[in-house]
Amino acid sequence: MIGQEDLRNTIKQQIENSTFPHFAIIVGDKGSGKKTLINELFSMETYKLDDVKIDSVREMIKDVYKAHNTLYIIPDADTMSINAQNSLLKVVEECPNNNYFIMTLQDKNNTLETIRSRASIYEMQPYIQADLRQYIINNVTNNEDEINIITSICDNIREINMLVNIGINEFYNYVELTIDNIAKVSGANAFKIADKIALKDEEDKYNLKLFWKAFQKICMDKINGF
Repeated sequence: MIGQEDLRNTIKQQIENSTFPHFAIIVGDKGSGKKTLINELFSMETYKLDDVKIDSVREMIKDVYKAHNTLYIIPDADTMSINAQNSLLKVVEECPNNNYFIMTLQDKNNTLETIRSRASIYEMQPYIQADLRQYIINNVTNNEDEINIITSICDNIREINMLVNIGINEFYNYVELTIDNIAKVSGANAFKIADKIALKDEEDKYNLKLFWKAFQKICMDKINGF
């Protein structure tokens, strides 16, 4: 993975020295590589929660007291309820049977202070433009116009892959066409712009965040005469 060499080396060294904490929280934006980092560095048996509902958390806790040397992964825990978090307090403090816990969050403030106080917190670093550009050249395209489009609206690998999947030029042309025609259509037809925009990640439409960033870029380019 790119852009996380320092964090990767720190955790790798701790694993090799048997000093990695039994409860860790990895914090980073969606698409920053948290899950990739875990999958790359840890080779032990794992138990990954499919969701963070309290029933799933309680089932995991039951397993903790029967298993040994297992890594329990609690992904995307930003929406975990207070009750579910409270149920974790004892087990992450004791970490029985040489088990380990890793929780991933987009914002560390989305979990209780009592949870954070029991964990070692690791922060993913934002991707720099040079890293993203090199990834694009190596994996996506050498076309300079496409590279400029991608780097201007994508902040991480996940967003790059999303844009590639929906079509770089097709997406960009759609946003530009929307801007060119937004003042020409009736109020009712203007709402049809949203028909192709996804409000949730699982929808097979254009990502709202990417649409808005492309919208801003194209508007600024037009203002500046590009």
